[in-house]
Parts: sequence; structure tokens; C-alpha cells
Amino acid sequence: MKDKQQLNGALAAADDVGEIHSMKETVVNGKNNNSSHSDHNHVQHRRPMHNDAGTAQYEAQGPTESTGESLDSMPSRRELFLDPANICTLIGAMLSTLAMAMMWKKSYDVGIVLNMAANLADILDGPIARSLPKRHPSLSMIGSKLDTYSDMVSHFVVPASLLMQMSSLDLLYVGLATIWVMTGIVRQSYFEVIERCDNGDCIFGVTSDYMPPLFALSLHLLPIVGPSGMANWVLPALAGCTLFMIYGSLTLSMKTRRYGGLGLLTVTLYNLSLCLTIAIMVARGTFNIATPLGFWSFEGLSLVVHLMLAYPCYFRFIELNLPLQA
Repeated sequence: MKDKQQLNGALAAADDVGEIHSMKETVVNGKNNNSSHSDHNHVQHRRPMHNDAGTAQYEAQGPTESTGESLDSMPSRRELFLDPANICTLIGAMLSTLAMAMMWKKSYDVGIVLNMAANLADILDGPIARSLPKRHPSLSMIGSKLDTYSDMVSHFVVPASLLMQMSSLDLLYVGLATIWVMTGIVRQSYFEVIERCDNGDCIFGVTSDYMPPLFALSLHLLPIVGPSGMANWVLPALAGCTLFMIYGSLTLSMKTRRYGGLGLLTVTLYNLSLCLTIAIMVARGTFNIATPLGFWSFEGLSLVVHLMLAYPCYFRFIELNLPLQA
């Protein structure tokens, strides 16, 4: 009986040894087989992709699927400095920085025009990036970072500067501006890792590219109501837009649909029209007139037109993200 137990133990030990050898062979063979396919099957890079709403998103894609190049190889200096999409993003960052300088000089109208131009660059850099099929994957990753940092300036720091300067550093508005900048840091960090909703067809929350046109529409009131109406009309409008964007940026109860094709065209034209209208007002000097112009002036009628076109051309892409009823 004892010999039989010893025999069974020896057979079990032999089976274990054989299983271990089999596992080692499997691992070794697996390494050898996968060594030439690791880029496709095991090393999935999160390649940034600019979406139509101005924020950088990521999609898992092997680095050789579209370009045939590996992320291990660096782009040439010519590719790095002459990439059209990244140049467009950098132009937007430059314009928004100049906009902030104009606002601190109390040239709010010029600052808004520059920041709207920066927003146009932010809208267009994504389509430009997608139109480059041979673009190096590393340039896409660099572009996503550039887009994030540029958005922080044009969508968050510049509006905060306008809010603080127009309020003469009133503590209430300074606090609101500070919360908006903090919101930007949280949102931009959040979208470094968050996935899209509805299988990539939308983005959670309200994207930050809606902030420049909202502030442009609010400042559009200034020549209509005059300097005396700044405290009663313009500043409350700016504060209301900021509160809406703080909530919209951090909530999951709202979502922003991606737009392309005709939607991208209408969004671009709406932003361009608003930018050009305020530029015309700057050229006419209407922001420096002490007498209110009223709603029957060019300034008043153009504001009414832009408010009427705001939803069908742009803001219709913002939707409620309500749970489906069973």
C-alpha cells in the first residue's frame, strides 16, 4: 500500500515537471512567434485624433496601420516644423496670446476678434490633420498636446482675463474667472483619458470651443447698451455664459455631437461671420461710442441675426445626455 502511494506521488511529480516544460516551450514559442507581430497585436498605441469640436481624443490603433511607420522612428525636422495641422494650432495659440494682451490693455473688442480667429484655427486643425493620410503618427501625438495647451489659453485663460479686466478685478468676477480656469485644467486632463460616447459619435459634456463665441455674443451687447449698461447687461451676460460652461464642461448629463461635412461648414461659417462682424464694429469705432446705439443699428441687427442663427448653425450639436428608459 505504501509502495503504491509512493508510485502515485512519483507519477504526479513527473506530470507536473512535464507540464512545466510544456509551459516553458509555449512561452518560448509564443515569444518567437509574436516578436515579428508585436506592433500589430500587442503594442497598441493610443494615437491622438482631433475631433471636430476642437478637443483632442484618442483611439487605439497600431502605428503601422495607416502610415507604415513605427512610433519608434522620429519624424524629420522638416515634418516636425512644417506639419500643416500643428502650424494651424500654433497660429491659434499665438492669436489667443495676443488677444489676452489686448484685453489687459482694455481693448476688449480687438481681443475678442483675435480670440475668435484663434477659435477658427482650433476648429480647422482637426480637418487639416485628417486630410493628411501619410502623416507621421508621432506628429498626431504632438498635435494632441499642442491642441490641449492651445485650448487652455484661448478657451479658458483669455475669457478669464476678459472677465477680470471688464469687472475691474471685482472679487466676485475674479473668483468666477478662477473657477473657470480650474474647470479648464480638469476638463482638459479628463479628456486625455475619457472615451467618447455613443460609439464615438459624441463627446461627454459641452466642448470648450463654445466659450469664445458665447463671450463674443455677450460683448456684442456693449455698443448697443453703451458703457453705462456694462454692469447691468454685459458683465451679467459674461457671468451667465461662464456658469453655463462650468456646468456643461464637467457634467455627464450633456453631450456634444461630432460635426463633419455640412455641420463643420456651418460651424466654421458661423464663427467666421461673428468674427468679421465684430471686426467691422472695431473698424467703425462703435465700441468707443458713449451713446447707446440701440437694437435698430447695424450692431443691434447683427446681434439679433447671430442669436437667431446660433442654434441651427452651431449650438444644436449640444444635446441632453439623458438615460434611456427601459
